[in-house]
Amino acid sequence: MEENCIKLLPDTETERRIELVAVKRDVTVAEYCLAAIQRQLAEDEQLERFRLDIPGRSGVDEEFFRSLQALREKTKVRREGQPIDVDRIMTQMRDERDNEILGLRRRQSLRSGTCGWTVRGAG
Repeated sequence: MEENCIKLLPDTETERRIELVAVKRDVTVAEYCLAAIQRQLAEDEQLERFRLDIPGRSGVDEEFFRSLQALREKTKVRREGQPIDVDRIMTQMRDERDNEILGLRRRQSLRSGTCGWTVRGAG
């Protein structure tokens, strides 16, 4: 099997950050870089499919996509490359909604830091 090679020449700071994240994730630098490239390719393909489905695309759309991509990159940096756990967030929101519908409210003891549920009007 023939192996292909891509040579990357990052600046010192980028190299340090890549190595640090690879160690945290317990993968080699090559594995981390390949996974990052594959993720970006998949995202680019999805974005391109989305763009092709828009009839009468104009320059305004292009600007919108650029600003959306910039926001996405800021979010990735802020979250240190970790994706947003949408499943966890949705489960939490559903639990909060269900508890509100059932007449429960969340109370928190400021001194002890413990949380508990009480029936509305009882506490």
